[in-house]
Amino acid sequence: RLVVEFARGNQPLSPYYDTWLKSPMHGSGSGKLLLAWLSDSEREQLLGPGPYMAHTPQTITDPELLSQHLDQVRKQGYAVARDDAYQGLTAIGVPLMHPTDAQPLGCLVITSRSSSVSAQAETEIADKLKSASRLLLNSAPSMQALKQWSVRGVARRSPPNLAIA
Repeated sequence: RLVVEFARGNQPLSPYYDTWLKSPMHGSGSGKLLLAWLSDSEREQLLGPGPYMAHTPQTITDPELLSQHLDQVRKQGYAVARDDAYQGLTAIGVPLMHPTDAQPLGCLVITSRSSSVSAQAETEIADKLKSASRLLLNSAPSMQALKQWSVRGVARRSPPNLAIA
């Protein structure tokens, strides 16, 4: 997972210090989005057979439970990682969906202290991120170029998971 851009908010917290994300895929917002659109066999190739490593008490370690959780992520169109990878940190993310394919081009993720984001606010935040992703996909020149590049089949073998946080 590659970070293309990040914007800092009013809080000094920033989990992105490098261009490559090293947080656990099964415990992060961007990782859950990537995994949700992969087949079971592709997930197993990336994660192994399980049980998965617990990074906090909230990390899903059972492959079957993770599969059910990822099905829900895909249905609702957003992922929440509340204290999954890091205690006290919540990430909410939405996929940047390809207009003619069912595969994401990347994702938008917002990260905050868990104490700053109530569980009730997660859906509202996800809805705002979904609106931002549609705007970004339809207006940003870089996204227009990426859509064209991927439509031509150059990148269709393995869709990138770009976290823009």
